[in-house]
Parts: sequence; C-alpha cells; structure tokens
Amino acid sequence: GEGRIMAAALAGKIAADRAVWGEELPETHHLEVARTVEALRRARCRKVALQFPEGFLRFAPALSRALARGAQVQTFVLADTVYGACCIDDFTAAALGCDAVVHYGHYGLVPNDNCNVFYVPVEVVADVDKFVEVVKREIPASCRGVALVSTAQFLWAIRQACPALKCAGVNAVIPTIHPLHPGEILGCTAPLIPGVDVVIYFGDGSFHFEAVRIANPSVTVMQYNPDVQKLEECNYDLPSMTDRRLQHIERAKRAHKVGVVLSVLGRQGNPRLLEHVESLLQKCGKEVTAVLLSDVSVDNLAQFPDIEAWVQVACPRLSVDWGAGFPLPLLSVAEAEQAFGASSAVGAAGAPYPMDNWSASGSPWSSAAVRQECF
Repeated sequence: GEGRIMAAALAGKIAADRAVWGEELPETHHLEVARTVEALRRARCRKVALQFPEGFLRFAPALSRALARGAQVQTFVLADTVYGACCIDDFTAAALGCDAVVHYGHYGLVPNDNCNVFYVPVEVVADVDKFVEVVKREIPASCRGVALVSTAQFLWAIRQACPALKCAGVNAVIPTIHPLHPGEILGCTAPLIPGVDVVIYFGDGSFHFEAVRIANPSVTVMQYNPDVQKLEECNYDLPSMTDRRLQHIERAKRAHKVGVVLSVLGRQGNPRLLEHVESLLQKCGKEVTAVLLSDVSVDNLAQFPDIEAWVQVACPRLSVDWGAGFPLPLLSVAEAEQAFGASSAVGAAGAPYPMDNWSASGSPWSSAAVRQECF
C-alpha cells in the first residue's frame, strides 16, 4: 500500500546517508546527514554544536565524525538534559564560538539570534500499513471519528495513514494546535479535539499521550506503539491529578513570600512570563524572589528556606508530574493565574486542565512564539 511505499522511501534515504557517511549510522532513524552538511557548508560554518534528547545521544559520535568530515567543521556535543525543542541551547553554543546548533528530534519552537540553528526531526521507519490494519480491526464502526497525533518522528506516518483509513471507512482526522505542525503534540501542548470518540497517539512512551489525555478528558485516548504493533487504551488518573493541583493552588494562596524560578535550561524559561508572574504576585502584595535555575529540583529549592511557595516558569508538566514530591507548592504559570490572578483554568466545571504551553491561542501562560523551520 501507500504506507509501505512511503516507509520504503524513508528507508532509502537512510540507506543513502549510510552509504556515503558511514554504516555506523542507524538503519531506522533518518538523521539527514547530507542535507545537514549542505546547510552547514552554505552557512560557512566552522564550529557546530550538536544537541540531542537523551534517546538519541547514542548517535552523537557517528554524527560528529560524519559532519566533521563532510562539512569540514569542528563539532561539540551538548549533552545536558533535553526535554524538548524549548531546551535549544544557542547560548552555550555562542559562548563556545559556534556558528550553528544542529538540534535533533524536534521541530523549532523558539526564535533565536545568537547563531544559526538547524532542526532535524529524525523521522523513524514504521510499518504504516500494519497500523491501518490494526485500527480497522480494533475501532468499531460506530465510532464518530478518530484523531491521529504523534511526535516529530512519526508525523510522516500519520499523514500517510489518514487517507488510507478514510478509504477504509474510518472517519480519521489530523488535528492541529498552532503553531505546531498538523498532528504534532508535545508533552506540554496538545489540541482540544471535539467531534471524535477516539484519539490515537502513534509512538512510544507515555509522556506525550498523557498530554492528549489531560487536554481531552471526555475522549478515549489510545496508543499505537509501532515497535509492538498493538493498540492499547491509555489510563491516566485525571481526577486525582486535578485534586492534587487544586490543593497546591490553595496552599500557595496563603503564602506571603513567593519564589519565582525561571528555568535557564536552554530557552525553556520565558522571561516574559517571569515578568508577568512577578506582576501578578506584586498586585497581591506578595514578597517576590526571582531565581534562575537549570535544574528545578527539591534540593535546589530547599536552599531558600525563607520561601513559602514557588511558581516555576519552565514546563507545566514539572508541576503536574512531580509537584507532589516538593514539600512546598510548586505552581505552573497557569496555576499561578488561578492562585493570584483572575483565571479559573484548573478544575473549572467541564474545562480540561490547560495543556497549551506552546499554543498560539493567546492564553496568558503560553510561551508561544513564531517557530523556526528545520532548514
């Protein structure tokens, strides 16, 4: 089918790169070496920083050698933690005298003016025809609609699967939350998807499908892991999570001395949101301390015994997933809006917990900016 043709085309591109740049490159991940070499040559780069999420760091040595040979550049691997495209570290690259950063695994989110930045989404080979077969078998004919979402690695796959499913009688759609690509989701950003009964996340891990589940509490969310080729329902205790977050919001309201921590892990923290939160707190008569950290951890925050509650300008999932492990309330910016502003975004009747951190919808807690394409 069409999906098999596209998978073969992707595999062909990977094989071509390996034939030229080395058999040590992976057989299933498209690292776009030839295209990157061309971009670096065109930009006349001499020093280049390479940045990877944890799962792709194993490719760094082979890529470093291939790019150094092909583009005649000196390469550095930025091996600090990368949670997403928000962690792009052009600041460190510029401090090293680099002409460019090549960031793997994501599309661009954050504009920068320190150096050239090239994004390589790292598309991964998958059997799309098998996915279509499984969906046709598992999704009942009575289903009103099926939304397909994924990460940068498999957007090509859901784009191929969608028309094939429609031809098979499945009302498949690909939702969009701007400024992300159609079907793309992040762990902190997922679209509201009305008019469907099922959302299928194509990919592995739980971080991303949890964002869809949080944003769409009344919809069945399923995961198709292409490695195991099974469709499974995603379980997430949304009521318990919301109750925990509301308790932290209420505790934070009673605090007088509030710390606002801005993440300096790449560009994860948005200075504009820091100023916004400081303004909210000052209007409420709170004493505010601004702190910059690359690692927002229990131990690091414990060094400020005077603080009674925290607001983190980093990632909302830090509060959602790990907030219960902090002895003091650790609010996201959206939660701070409810605690100290006029919003009732969290726990409002019928309203989902906000998962729009990079949405261009205009929420006061959104970090959205004009995004940068791959090349």
